[in-house]
Amino acid sequence: MRAMSEPYSALLRLRLPRERLARWLAAPVPAASRWKDWRSIAGRWRLPGGADLAASSDVELGEFLADCNAMLARHADNRAALAAILQSAQAENIKLAAYDQAGAYFVAGSLTYSENLHDLVVFLAMARGAADFLEPGEHGEALVHDYLWAEDGERETVAAVHLAGKGDSGFMTPAQSGETAATFDAMVELMLEGADDPQFTPRNQLDRIQERGHAAQEN
Repeated sequence: MRAMSEPYSALLRLRLPRERLARWLAAPVPAASRWKDWRSIAGRWRLPGGADLAASSDVELGEFLADCNAMLARHADNRAALAAILQSAQAENIKLAAYDQAGAYFVAGSLTYSENLHDLVVFLAMARGAADFLEPGEHGEALVHDYLWAEDGERETVAAVHLAGKGDSGFMTPAQSGETAATFDAMVELMLEGADDPQFTPRNQLDRIQERGHAAQEN
């Protein structure tokens, strides 16, 4: 059993042009009930009524997802949902929303997001919706991982989801999840050290990423 003060990290990485990222940020947040594979989240999770997530009935899972849908609907768009995730960070240096220096991919998330199943599904649903804005050949990943509270060899990946063009997404295998978590390690270590990361400067670019019409109105 995890202590209440040990939230998981939530990280999203998308390889898509800035203009399409801005369109995703401005789009409505998707409903979690759009996907039916939530029983694939790793670990033993109990739904509010006490049912085991992995063995839950369609009715039990549907009731849980309805609650998640309501939480997602509180956000006007994906930008607002992502901003709420960033606000979960317990320090400025452990959150990020930025393109890498080369402009090839966007990374966002918080190292102290949540350990609540509702919150984890909310994050993953928001992230999975980004696949609608990917073209064939583009991809991304959403990761829920224990970067802070376990030793290096004991860090736990709760969920890793692959995102691909035209709305495709799905949970990774345990081996794929571990490989994906490892690709974030160097970035996470710099965040924990509070050191500047030359790949992501400044760390929070969320307000700079706007659709062209909106940006023109502000100038």
